[in-house]
Amino acid sequence: MSNVNHSENSWTCEIDPNKEANRQSSSRPSMIEQTQENDSCTIITNKTIFSDINSRYFSLDHWRQQNAVIGQSKGRNAVFFIQHDKHQLVLRHYYRGGAIARIIKDRYFYQSLKQTRAHAEFHLLLHLQKLNLPAPLPAAARIVRQGFTYTADLITQKISQAQDLFAFLTERPLDGSQWSAVGATIAQFHCNNIYHADLNIHNLMIDNENKVWLIDFDRGAIKETGGKWKKNNLDRLQRSLRKEKVKNTNFNWKESDWNTLIMGYKSN
Repeated sequence: MSNVNHSENSWTCEIDPNKEANRQSSSRPSMIEQTQENDSCTIITNKTIFSDINSRYFSLDHWRQQNAVIGQSKGRNAVFFIQHDKHQLVLRHYYRGGAIARIIKDRYFYQSLKQTRAHAEFHLLLHLQKLNLPAPLPAAARIVRQGFTYTADLITQKISQAQDLFAFLTERPLDGSQWSAVGATIAQFHCNNIYHADLNIHNLMIDNENKVWLIDFDRGAIKETGGKWKKNNLDRLQRSLRKEKVKNTNFNWKESDWNTLIMGYKSN
C-alpha cells in the first residue's frame, strides 16, 4: 500500500518496495529491434507484434489497401485504428500544437535520436509495461530525419472495448466506485513518478470491465519525487472537466465527483 501526502504544499507518494519488487519481477521483457532503413529513416519495432516491418506500415494508404483500417478518432489530427493479424493497433502521426502549428505542421528540431518524440514515447511506454501500469503496449515507431528537422509516427496497441472519459460522460455518469478507480489509477502512475504531459478527459479511458487506462504519453517523463508536478497534473484534469461542463450542461459531471476521485487517489 502506498502512502499519499495530499496536503496543500506537499503532494508526495511513497512506494511500497515489496509491491514494487513484485511489479518488476512479473514484467516480461519485450523483443525490441532498432533498424536503420536508410540514412534518414529509423524504425523501432516490438517484435512480439511485428515480425517484419518497413516504412509502408506507417502509411495510412498501406492499411487502406489491405482493408485493415477499422476506425479513426474524431477531431483535428485524427489517429487511425488498424488491424494487423490478431492485433488491433493505433497509428498516430506527430503533429505540432499551439500557435506554431499554423506555420510548421509536423516537423520538429532534430537534436538526437533519443530526444525525438517517438523514440521517447516508445521507450517510456516500455517502461510502463515493466511497471505493470495500465498504458498501451508500444508496437513500432518511425523517425524520418531531413536536415535539422524530423517527422515521426507511432503505432501502439488499441485499448480493447474502451471509451475515453469524455465519451463516457457524454452518454452517462460514472458511479462512485468508477470515480475512485480513476483517482487510484492516476495515483499508480504518480507513485512511480510517471508524468503525463496532457492529463485530460480524452486521455483517460475506461474499458468494459471498468479498468481505467492512460493513453498518449507524448512528452511524458519520469519525474523526481518532489515538486508540484503531481498537483499540477491533477489540476489540469480538473480544468478539463470544468471546461467541458461549461460548454455542455448535460455533461455528466459534478464537483462532488472530483472529491470522490481525490479520495480514490489518496487511498491507492
